[in-house]
Amino acid sequence: MPASTTSWSCPRCRQRQNIRTSSLGMIRRCQACGHKVRVSQFLLLKQAVGKLIGTGITVAVLGLVCNWLFCSSRPRNDDGQFANNATAPVPAPGTGNDAAAKEEQAQSSREKAEQEAQAIAEAEKAEADRLEQERKDKAEKLQAETERLKREYRQALAAYEADKKLRMARTLANDAALERAKGKQSESERLVEKARERFREILDAYPDTQAAADAQELLDGKNPPPRPALQAPKPLPSSAELQREPSSGSSSKSTYDPMSPSPGEARQEPSSGNLSKPVHVSGYTRKDGTQMRPYDRAAPGQGKRR
Repeated sequence: MPASTTSWSCPRCRQRQNIRTSSLGMIRRCQACGHKVRVSQFLLLKQAVGKLIGTGITVAVLGLVCNWLFCSSRPRNDDGQFANNATAPVPAPGTGNDAAAKEEQAQSSREKAEQEAQAIAEAEKAEADRLEQERKDKAEKLQAETERLKREYRQALAAYEADKKLRMARTLANDAALERAKGKQSESERLVEKARERFREILDAYPDTQAAADAQELLDGKNPPPRPALQAPKPLPSSAELQREPSSGSSSKSTYDPMSPSPGEARQEPSSGNLSKPVHVSGYTRKDGTQMRPYDRAAPGQGKRR
């Protein structure tokens, strides 16, 4: 690996020579004049400072010479002052007003953009609030409609069950009359008491139904006319069906009717209270598309035996 070197100048002959860095502080002989000099860091620093001073003096002298040459070539006025040939730039007419107008226009554009952005944000917020309010209103209406349908379904189911039990109780009463006609007084009284128990059960379990009113009349010794048999209520529609139904019509209420018969369901005509009469079944369409004509269905125990 080569050793690092540095240069130094002989104080006598000013001849620059190279010396190894490891030889600093030793006495060296100048190769040009043979003068012996102790080459140290102080000597190198003193020579570097002297070189910088000499360079600075040279630059200053050159600057003065250039300035003298430049000044001697410039014309002078009568009073000995230098003539100023360069004219100051004259701003074009309206230049300052145009810059102010542009700045004002830019500021106005920024304010307008901020106002438009604020208006858009307010409109989006208002639309979001409106949609949220519509969703809440729709949920409340759906909840109210669901509660109304549940209430109607419970009422229809109670009326159906009460009507079914009343028909069974009236059948017991009719059987008691038949047993009385046959001379079986004890059996007739037993059936009458059983029928009256059924009437009281209807009054306790279904007090707000038409069957309960008829049962009360029968307990009082009256004979109200038999009413048409009620059909079992339809199941409640699902939430999805409730949401679809209002859009199919102008009314906001559901078209669900718990007492309306389903397609293909047999419809019984009003009977006179005698369960031995045939039942009329209206025509309907099966799920497979088969068209069924109206017919009369025989009462239980009255049909032909195979």
